[in-house]
Amino acid sequence: MIFFSYLSYFHHTNITKVSLKSHQIKKGFVMAMKDICNSKSFVAGKRLAVTPGKLLLFLLAGAAGFMLQVADAPAAENPQEAFKSLFGQQLREVTATRSLQDDVKLAGEMVQTARSSELSDELLIVMYDAAFDLASKSPDGYPKALEAMDCLAKAVPAREIKCSQRSLELILKRLQQAKTLSQRQDNARPYVEALMKTADLLAETGNLDSAVVYSRKAMMVSTSLKLPNALEIRERNSRLLRMQNTEKRRAMLDKKVKADPSDNASRKKLIELHLVDLDDPAGASKLLNADCDEMLRTYVALAVKPVDQVEPSGLDELARWYSQLADGAVGGTSKGAMLRRSEGYYVRFLDVYTDKDTKRIKASLELASVRKKLLDIEKSSRGPETKHPVLISGLWPCSTAGLVFVWRDSAWMKSVRGTVGVIARAGKLTARGKARITETFAMNPSGGAFVADSAINDRLLSECGKSNEFTVEAMIRPDRVPQYGPVRIISFSRDAPDCNFIVAQKQSELVFSVATSSSDRSRFEPLFELSGDKWHHVVLVYRLEKDDSSGETTGKFTSYLNGRETASGKCGEGLLSVWKPMSLLFGDEYVEKREDRRGSRDPRDWRWWSSDWRGRLKGVAIYSRAISLKEVAVKYKAMRAVIVQQEQSTKRTPPDRPKRRIPEKWGKWRKSGRGRGDHRKHKP
Repeated sequence: MIFFSYLSYFHHTNITKVSLKSHQIKKGFVMAMKDICNSKSFVAGKRLAVTPGKLLLFLLAGAAGFMLQVADAPAAENPQEAFKSLFGQQLREVTATRSLQDDVKLAGEMVQTARSSELSDELLIVMYDAAFDLASKSPDGYPKALEAMDCLAKAVPAREIKCSQRSLELILKRLQQAKTLSQRQDNARPYVEALMKTADLLAETGNLDSAVVYSRKAMMVSTSLKLPNALEIRERNSRLLRMQNTEKRRAMLDKKVKADPSDNASRKKLIELHLVDLDDPAGASKLLNADCDEMLRTYVALAVKPVDQVEPSGLDELARWYSQLADGAVGGTSKGAMLRRSEGYYVRFLDVYTDKDTKRIKASLELASVRKKLLDIEKSSRGPETKHPVLISGLWPCSTAGLVFVWRDSAWMKSVRGTVGVIARAGKLTARGKARITETFAMNPSGGAFVADSAINDRLLSECGKSNEFTVEAMIRPDRVPQYGPVRIISFSRDAPDCNFIVAQKQSELVFSVATSSSDRSRFEPLFELSGDKWHHVVLVYRLEKDDSSGETTGKFTSYLNGRETASGKCGEGLLSVWKPMSLLFGDEYVEKREDRRGSRDPRDWRWWSSDWRGRLKGVAIYSRAISLKEVAVKYKAMRAVIVQQEQSTKRTPPDRPKRRIPEKWGKWRKSGRGRGDHRKHKP
């Protein structure tokens, strides 16, 4: 009975058809055994008792499961046979018909099955490739074919370049079918973007020669059709050409050093190329030998270490050394990378060096000079440094391209206040109400708010309105979960009805709302769950995306928690031109007086229900561009190191307090029973 019940269970769960992995078959067998053991239908409403005869039946059922697993093993190992068993019959039927609609429909079913099932990478490749071939037969199926390649690139990262190339062929086919100039321009934009995406993927793998070929095609198409981003494509192509030339120089010098290890001149040039052009001190450290200059060996060894492990004296010297390297660098990218490293070491030095002497004053002056040079580079650059920022790991905010506002903590703000440069975008915040700075230098807006000055508000409004993109980064630590809300944490708003964007807490969730040309301002998108009394690294990215099927431009938001993506969604037509002049706030809404909030006692009035967010904020950065996933990961790692260091440095051990001496008469009073609440019944 158990044997046939197991076979029936195995048949109904359809394990042999959908779950083609051996471990899933074993899992189905274990589930069947648990169901049989817990069943009450076998022995008159009682559970089975273990007897030798029944144990033998269990073994027979296990042997049957093993036989089924062995029978399906060839299908699991051969993805082509597994695909034929799933869609072979349907594929033959749609191929026999002349209509292409059923091909597109079957392609959609394949994509849906591949996304909803746990299949091997080999079978996923076969299914998505087949869906792409079916959907690309008809122009109506082009969006589904591109979706298949996007899903395959996410599921199997090793096939990302191949998927991008296949998508590129389909987009080119659609471009060639365009008849009018406007249609060619509309179809050329996604083609150019796909070309540059493929070029970037090839550049990341080190294939710079092929990357330059794709970027050159994108430059020619964008220039001939006079696309709006033609200048940006040209600059990105120039950037790839510089990377290609740098790689050729590195290969040539590396060949010379390997052929003649005593060639100190070539070795020194190769070390400088790793330090300045490639910004790779770890690679430079591998080339050092006893013949190298002692100062060079010392500084390279210090540059390899994490920033928090370098002594204050070493920080000052490294900052000055990188500033000297920037003076000899050629090109804005290399010079900017050296200056940003120098700036980061100066900021770190001023954080840890507390003595108010001439050494600190000199470091502050040199930091201001470095930031002025960075500002000059930012003004003179036309695009590559802004769209593709240089990331400096370990030195928050790690990149300053498109930076509108930055505030790490109050101690860090003292070192940047009043200086000229990129980081001087850290504006002035005014505390209102009971808002205060904690002992760990964080913002605590409970009972009030921190309000940014008018210069920050104007800059945020103008730059985000031009780019139609923005990014909000912050370290958030709620004091309690849940909190009635939504209670505001970070907002660019005036009051509840008027807002440009809001990051808030609603019960135990972090929620987000943005005002666009078609979105509902009162709608809050849930992002992820918050934990009480714990730091969360939160990044919200908003960008514009064009739908290939409809041609409409929509806004898309993506949220990240501790370096990982948690949620994403669309916000209708995503233009930010509807934003109004408002105030950047950290805490409650903008009102002149706290009493004005409670002026109305009508429960229908939003002011009557408004409440404060209770928690702490650190590491706030707002950009007028959409940062990449790589930047999110680098920022999370850098900010986590800052939090750990500050909490360790501000950790206090409570002093030893002597025990309180209880008077003798109090002890007698407690023994008599008067201290236990029954003194009325006590008889003297």
